[in-house]
Amino acid sequence: PLAQTLDVRFDARADTLTLGRRFPAARFGLRYGRRSATLRFASKNYGRIGPVRLAARLDLLPDRNRLTLDTLYVAAGDYTWTNPQPDTVYVFADAVATPHLSIESRGAARDTMQRIEVHGALSDVPADTVFVEAETFALRQLTDFVAINPRFGGLLNGRVALSGGLRRPRLTGRLTVDALALDEHILGDLRATSRFVPGRPDVELELALAPTRFPDTTFVFGTAIPATVTENRLHLGGLFRLPRFSTNGDLLDPGAWDLHLDVARADLFFFEKLISALDDVEGHVAGRGSIGGAFAHPVFDADLKIREGRFYVPDVNLRFDVEADVTVDADAIRIRRGRFTDASGGTMDLTGDVLFNDYRFFSFDLAAALDAVQIIDVDASDELPFYGHIWANGHATLTGPLYHAQLRSSDAVTTPNSELFIPVAETATGSDESFIIFADSTGRIPDLRPRLRRANLLAHRPEGARPFLEGMDLDIDLFAPPGSTVHLVIDPLLGDVINAVGSGRIQIQRKAGELLTFGTFEVSGGDYLFTAGEVFVRRFRIEPGGSLTWDGDPINALMNIPASYHTRASRAGLPVLGNQNDQSLLPLIVKLRISGRVTAPEVSLSLAIDRTNQSRLGDYQGIEALLNQPERATEYATSVLLTNSFRLTTSSIGSGTGGQLAFNSVSQLVSSQLNRFLNEALPNVDFSFGLQGENARDLDVTYGVALRLLDERLIIRGEGVYQGSRSGTDNVRNESLQGEFVVEVRLSPNVSVEIFYRREGDVLAENAALTNTTGAGLSYQTEFRTWGHLLRKLFGWLIPDKKKPPPGEKIAGGKTGS
Repeated sequence: PLAQTLDVRFDARADTLTLGRRFPAARFGLRYGRRSATLRFASKNYGRIGPVRLAARLDLLPDRNRLTLDTLYVAAGDYTWTNPQPDTVYVFADAVATPHLSIESRGAARDTMQRIEVHGALSDVPADTVFVEAETFALRQLTDFVAINPRFGGLLNGRVALSGGLRRPRLTGRLTVDALALDEHILGDLRATSRFVPGRPDVELELALAPTRFPDTTFVFGTAIPATVTENRLHLGGLFRLPRFSTNGDLLDPGAWDLHLDVARADLFFFEKLISALDDVEGHVAGRGSIGGAFAHPVFDADLKIREGRFYVPDVNLRFDVEADVTVDADAIRIRRGRFTDASGGTMDLTGDVLFNDYRFFSFDLAAALDAVQIIDVDASDELPFYGHIWANGHATLTGPLYHAQLRSSDAVTTPNSELFIPVAETATGSDESFIIFADSTGRIPDLRPRLRRANLLAHRPEGARPFLEGMDLDIDLFAPPGSTVHLVIDPLLGDVINAVGSGRIQIQRKAGELLTFGTFEVSGGDYLFTAGEVFVRRFRIEPGGSLTWDGDPINALMNIPASYHTRASRAGLPVLGNQNDQSLLPLIVKLRISGRVTAPEVSLSLAIDRTNQSRLGDYQGIEALLNQPERATEYATSVLLTNSFRLTTSSIGSGTGGQLAFNSVSQLVSSQLNRFLNEALPNVDFSFGLQGENARDLDVTYGVALRLLDERLIIRGEGVYQGSRSGTDNVRNESLQGEFVVEVRLSPNVSVEIFYRREGDVLAENAALTNTTGAGLSYQTEFRTWGHLLRKLFGWLIPDKKKPPPGEKIAGGKTGS
């Protein structure tokens, strides 16, 4: 016979063998001959596990097979697991039996003992019983060795017996677990007892979990790592019955549960295990319930209250407090009332169901009402397509399975203080393994459901399944009210950011991992910090009338943004107009228009005379026409922007003024770096400082400072220029200080009053005398569609409302009085 004549020898070596966990430098050997086999296995240590050595014999006897465990050696941390003596297991055609199988472990100091012992028989015979005894057994060492996740811990003691045969098994006995732990959380001390019910096939079960009595829990983890001790008090008691099968494997009795649950307190941290998007879950649940139904399909019925709940969502940097009343039945966790409160005081009221789907996966059917609740709070991110600080009002629904949920809202409105940051950068195109599915040689696409879904609620997420937030589809119609801010981040390190203030309606969609954005954001204001070569810095003010339009790509909007930068520039380098020795400074506006796509912007520059502060100007039309010659406008504007003069032009560079240009450029560099330092050192004060001139003896100093108080209701600002004296020329100019000082009080967002003092001369006239002006002004700003709309806004209060009855006249539903 083949069993007598077969002779097999097999040897294998591997750098690493993975069987649930890693075994480095693994060696395996098998010998078989004359109805007897030997097996040897060895590997080196990996982390705190190993080395491992195993030697066993298998003898094929006429009536049974005999397996003898000769050597077992497993090192786990400070403990070593061995078999004290060779143990034997007999395998029959219809039974497995062992007179004694024992594994022991002693600590490095040999002052602690752990032991697992098995003896008895397991078969179809009801009288056969197998006993398992555990003595001071550390569960963490076992879960570490077999790579179970989540990892359990605690010190196990007890004795259980499995009897009744394989067709009607009964599990009875007593178990205690001191400091039962799940990962780094210590749940408490567990006590479990089960015993036969006379005259019935059921087993009575009583299980209790109470706060641990062992403050020193080193044995829980095998090492003194930090642990979180949770306060849990619960009791589970009643009857259960294991399933019963026929001799050919048919199910005769599905078994049953008949248990009652009393939860005084159960910590909520386990939600971190169920939903990977959550972290730092705190709080507890309390209530009563029952468990019934078949053994493989339990039916829950519970009424629970969540109190002092807190959790953190790392991806969007949000923390919420939660209070909720929930019920649990056979199909779902049903949220009757749930209130979530963010750190800023915003609230979200949640109702709906979290469905079990036969305990295979979670799915949602939830509805929420948002009241100024924060939905993202991220200062910067390289992973999110956009980030910022956004609060919202409105309604939203979350439906679908955990791995492919859909978040929808048709009436969401952000608050005016919301800020959205969109990084203007090329995103690396990479593969998304969750959506790459390979067909077989026939072109058949495999079934995706087992790939995208867990085997059960507590199983690991499959490799192809997307995490909750990554797998969620979006369809959000979002309205941003006036005053909302969108930041286009060009270079976050240099602060090169377009800050657009305005309003608009935007639709955000996410389908199959692709984020799409549609809509228009009407720009009414803001600023843009222009940087050149990490040296020159100019802050532009964005003017009304611009827009950002999205037609799909969220980071490639179509831009139309006008902006302006106010300055006083030297005439140096400008073709002569009038007296060639005139060195007065021109009040100018550098006009900037950004158009095109975000990833390929188009920028145009031009200049205009600044007349916003009622400066005394002579005939400026001639010089403004000169500045905006089509062939020179961009060149002039660039020179003024970088050097506050016209030295950086083709004609000036070619006229031998390189030394003057270099000195002027260095002056602007010093001014730019000083401004950057002052604005960082004084965050509540807007400060600008400039140097202009062609040499160290003839320098002009420009300044600007603004102090904003009482939430910008009181603004004190001053700006101007100090012109030094010029000597050695036909046009001798005395030292002079020109500028203005203004105190502005904002009575409302649209109305402000200012008191000002100005000292100025005609900037286009030679040697013009300076004039001092003191006065007050009233400013009103409004927006209107038509002139009639403006008149109604201003004088509508003078026209009586025809629909409103006079005082004292009765109206439907009540009456009015004086």
